Amino acid sequence: RLILLDVQGLTGRKREYMTIPYRSVDRFCIETAGTLDDDCEMKIWVKGLDEPIKQNLGRKADVKNIQRILASYVL
Repeated sequence: RLILLDVQGLTGRKREYMTIPYRSVDRFCIETAGTLDDDCEMKIWVKGLDEPIKQNLGRKADVKNIQRILASYVL
């Protein structure tokens, strides 16, 4: 399972957890941070949804490891 966390609100105390079984993921992409960008972005296309689920990743996120793990379970 892939678990996504969305921290909401000004204090960050409200959190939404979303779990997605790997078998439901059709494809994914990860955009790395550019020179002036603060964060990376991951898009995941799930069966039954028209639009991808977007998740922001911090600038220090280990993008290569995230991509490697997703590829090993999804592909």
